[in-house]
Amino acid sequence: MKFTLKNRFMTSVWRNPVFRHLIYWICGLGFFMFNVMIWESCSDALKISAIVILPGIIPVYLHFYIQKRFFKQKRYLIYIILIIIILIGSQLFAEALIRIIEKDADTHTSGAATALFFIILSTTLQYFKDNVKNQLKLQEAESKQLLTELELLKSQVNPHFFFNTLNNLYALSLENSKRVPEVILMISGLMRYMLESAQKQKVELTQEIDFLQNYLSLEKLRLSNNSGITFNIAGDIIGKKIAPMLLIPFVENSFKHGVSASAGDNYVHIDLRLFKNDLRFSVENNKPENDRSVPRQSLGSGLNNVKRRLELLYPDRHKLFIKEEQKSYKVDLKIKL
Repeated sequence: MKFTLKNRFMTSVWRNPVFRHLIYWICGLGFFMFNVMIWESCSDALKISAIVILPGIIPVYLHFYIQKRFFKQKRYLIYIILIIIILIGSQLFAEALIRIIEKDADTHTSGAATALFFIILSTTLQYFKDNVKNQLKLQEAESKQLLTELELLKSQVNPHFFFNTLNNLYALSLENSKRVPEVILMISGLMRYMLESAQKQKVELTQEIDFLQNYLSLEKLRLSNNSGITFNIAGDIIGKKIAPMLLIPFVENSFKHGVSASAGDNYVHIDLRLFKNDLRFSVENNKPENDRSVPRQSLGSGLNNVKRRLELLYPDRHKLFIKEEQKSYKVDLKIKL
């Protein structure tokens, strides 16, 4: 408790701009004094450091004020006149300071040059600080916007998938199939995984593969001829992670626009290979007879959704190829996990 209060006190003190600026000037005076002490005594080094540093302090803050009051308001003539006045005042102040400290009328220094140096230095640092702060704010805003978009895209996956699986269940119910209870149980398992994975940024690749396999089992129950449905897995998938529900839209799309729409022989070939952190996922399915003469005009909401998710989650770390031929559709996805 004491440690926490101490930290809060130190944080509040450091946030005080007066305290920070005081520390900066003390550090500057100490640094200059330390370097002068190599050739001069401690007292002489202190005097020289005071003569060099002190004429620059007041002009810096005066410049901050006139910069905000006149330069940013584009009143440049007044700004230049006030800068000249500040430099002249700094020169007179430096001469008076020498007489007080050195007590030597023959010693002179350029207080104007000192003031100009600190004004340029402080303005440069201020510009750099403001630029960094603006960049951080911009990045934060972009990050929040992308995160919001990503969450929206993720939330759209579940209803889309849920709608298609209910359609499958409805088709079986029309046939009075004895498999309906089994299908309901499988859908329940799929929905449970969807709800759990929706709260996570990444899931185990093995879990995502299990989900795909369960979905394929569901589709096989619906189809009388499912000999053409294959899912090949190769590589060391243990310990690898991937964004949840990222691969299912490609598989789901292959059944929606291929197998489920085809009355004749159909196929879906799914291949997942992993080499180190490089994942390659491909899906190929037949094109229905009535679609072979008409090219598809769009990818559909599911694939457009997953394309945007890939851009947000794996920027410059993925390649997606979607190819439509006369008799087939093919998707080839490469991701660096």
